[in-house]
Amino acid sequence: MNPPTTADEPGGHNGGDCEICGDRADGFDAETGRGLCAECAAKPLADRRDPAGVRDA
Repeated sequence: MNPPTTADEPGGHNGGDCEICGDRADGFDAETGRGLCAECAAKPLADRRDPAGVRDA
């Protein structure tokens, strides 16, 4: 993951929110093209799912 690079996000912190779980994003995951927290980014790609259970990639 790359570190967040923007400062004006709706969540009030760099990088916005994790697009899977909604927690604070720790960076941008190039593999999925999403902002992710470290916990969601550590999951195997096949296990990264959004709250509705839809696979992200």
